Amino acid sequence: MLALNYCLALAELNSSFINFENKIDLLVLLFIAVISLGFYVLKSIAICRMAKKKGYKNWWLGMIPYANFIILGKLAGPIRIFKIDVRNMGLFVVLGSIVLDIFTALYYFSSVITEALPIVAYFISTAYAFSYIIELVYYIAFFSLAYAIYGKYAPQKRMLFSVLSLIQPVFAILLITIMDKKPYDSVDDYYRELMAKRYGQTYNPHANPYRTYENPFNDSNSGKRNPPLEDPFDEYKN
Repeated sequence: MLALNYCLALAELNSSFINFENKIDLLVLLFIAVISLGFYVLKSIAICRMAKKKGYKNWWLGMIPYANFIILGKLAGPIRIFKIDVRNMGLFVVLGSIVLDIFTALYYFSSVITEALPIVAYFISTAYAFSYIIELVYYIAFFSLAYAIYGKYAPQKRMLFSVLSLIQPVFAILLITIMDKKPYDSVDDYYRELMAKRYGQTYNPHANPYRTYENPFNDSNSGKRNPPLEDPFDEYKN
């Protein structure tokens, strides 16, 4: 989506089309296209590898635009957001991305469209106004998807990675760094493993992680129970 925005932004030159006689504009367009393609290839490689390791038959969908988010949604698993269980958040990311790309294209080529069909000018401007709401929904869905992915592949850094992933090139790089890691079924599984390594026991969020069940009144040196204290009122009981 961001690559499309960058490329279409250059279409502002000469009303609607890029002036290819200007070599600087052409070089900028080519540079953006090459960089965007490079990051897309990195992201596709990472998604395909992660899906293939999970045993998905349609892992190759990770190479196809928009469809790769559906694969990410399957890798992330069900997500609960605003008390709603979403089975595949990738579908919402795909829908939001498609709609935003359409609105972006309509905006940059609106002058051409309105010249041919003046009646649609009002509808284009109204639809573009709603694009801000759709963009907000898109980023919420994308952040939720990224947070769920990193919760399985990098749970200790899932918040940091999710925020950084809002920058699409960084998202591709981060996916490359986690693609060979073994995913956890849940964040709790990560903490169970962490507690087992640190304390030699499994993790239970509702239990005492230190297993300090001994009597706190025992002698810490010998392990023997201290003798009971004398009752200061014994002399008055007789």
